[in-house]
Amino acid sequence: MSDDLQSEYAKKFALRGMQTTDVIAFRCAAEILSPWIKDKRALDVGCGAGRSTEFLGRLGAIDYGVDHNPAMIEQARALARYEPKYDVIAGGGRLPGNDSSYDLIFSSWMLLEMGNPRDIIQLLKECRRVLKDDGRAVFIVNTAEFYTGGWVSIDVDFPENQTRLKDGQVVKARLLPEDYVVTDYYWDEKSYVNFLTQSNFAVQSIHKPLGLESDGITWKDERHTAPFAVYELYPLN
Repeated sequence: MSDDLQSEYAKKFALRGMQTTDVIAFRCAAEILSPWIKDKRALDVGCGAGRSTEFLGRLGAIDYGVDHNPAMIEQARALARYEPKYDVIAGGGRLPGNDSSYDLIFSSWMLLEMGNPRDIIQLLKECRRVLKDDGRAVFIVNTAEFYTGGWVSIDVDFPENQTRLKDGQVVKARLLPEDYVVTDYYWDEKSYVNFLTQSNFAVQSIHKPLGLESDGITWKDERHTAPFAVYELYPLN
C-alpha cells in the first residue's frame, strides 16, 4: 500500500467513532476493566488511529498505544485527548518496556490481521513478557457469525465470506459509513485459545455480548447474534 493510501485509510479509520456495531465490544471491555483499571499502566497493542487507546484513557488508565503503521500513529497523535504515548513498532519486533511493565495488555481486532500462526504466537509471547504476573489482558476478535450477519455499521457481503470458513482464510468487511474495505484472516475460537495458551495466557472468560436497547442504537442482527468475542485473560507463570 502506498504512503498516500496508508494516510487515507488512517484518516478514515480515525473518524470511526463508538456509535457503531463496535460499541458492543467496547461496552463489554469497559465492564471488565472499569472496576480496577484507573491509574494502571496499559499497553494497547495494534492501536491503529488511537480510538481504543483513547477508550482506555477515558477509563482512567495510564495508556500507551503501539502500531506498526506510521500513518495510523500519526493520526493517533494528532487526535489524542487523554495524553497517551504513541509509538511505531516494527512488525515482529519487541514491544516497548521491560519484563512485567504493564498491568493490562489490550488489543482490539489486531490478531485477525495476522495470517501466520507463528507470528501470532510470537507477538502474544511478547505481550506476556511485558505483562505483570498479576496483570490481565483483554483481546477483541470477530466471531464466526460475524461473517454471515447483517450489522448496523459493517457489511460482510463478500465472496470470500460465502464459503465454509477455514483457519487462515482471507475474509473481508466493509466499514460503514466510512465505506472502507478491510481484509483480515479468519481464525476459529479453538485456534485463538490455542494461540493464547501456547503463549502462557489462561483464558478466564470468552464474552460474546449482544446489542442492548439501552445502547440507543437500532440494532439489526446484533440483537440476537454476537459479532465479536472478548477474551478475558490472565498470565500463566
